[in-house]
Amino acid sequence: MVDRAVTELRAYIRKENMKAGDALPSEQALSAQLGVSRTVAREAMRALAALGVLQIGNGRRARVAAMNAEAMSILLDHTVYSGELSIQQALDVRRTLELRTAGLAALRRSDDQAKELLVIVDQMFAALRGD
Repeated sequence: MVDRAVTELRAYIRKENMKAGDALPSEQALSAQLGVSRTVAREAMRALAALGVLQIGNGRRARVAAMNAEAMSILLDHTVYSGELSIQQALDVRRTLELRTAGLAALRRSDDQAKELLVIVDQMFAALRGD
């Protein structure tokens, strides 16, 4: 039941186009919407909090968490340590993420940011020449 509630809760967040900091409905409203008990809804939210998807605290509604690389790092480290993923495969994942991130950053950069990057590149080349 908890696994199903986790899946449905993630789908709800996507469907509602929720962003970091957005508050989820109350525990009672979520349990009714998901068709599960409040205990199951609470466990689903705790599972998502452990993965870094939600932030939960006493006396306030759960919120969508901001991206945190620590959760992904822990998962990759565990899969390499347990032998489910080779170091080369982990590096392939990293390279893919880094290339996509750099590409998106380039597309979304401002003119001022591009100028600043050009200055940094010039400084790097000057440092290589020993200037």
